[in-house]
Amino acid sequence: MPLLKYEQIAEDLRTRITNGEFGPGDLLPSGRDLAEQWDVSRATVIKAYDVLRNDGLVVARQGAGFTVVETPIARPAGGRRAGTSRVAGGGPFRRLGTPDRPVPPAHSRKRSV
Repeated sequence: MPLLKYEQIAEDLRTRITNGEFGPGDLLPSGRDLAEQWDVSRATVIKAYDVLRNDGLVVARQGAGFTVVETPIARPAGGRRAGTSRVAGGGPFRRLGTPDRPVPPAHSRKRSV
């Protein structure tokens, strides 16, 4: 069973992110541009972006579009094949790269009990 258009778009963008065409923080093509490129509606492109957002690869920025996250979260696909549920066969999430973890400020005084 062939992939649906939104799945094809999501897979194409995922591959382009993985290959380094879009790096962390980069803005992805607009929904309008992708809709013209793939000859689909903007709703189909938004559905593809939703797939990537749910997978932890992109984040939506109000008024700016979709950007690649700084530390993408990857989930091994397991034995997922065309025609199966997106959730079936997947493994647990894992972080790619080292996330920045800010150190909380030290308190200047102790709490009294």
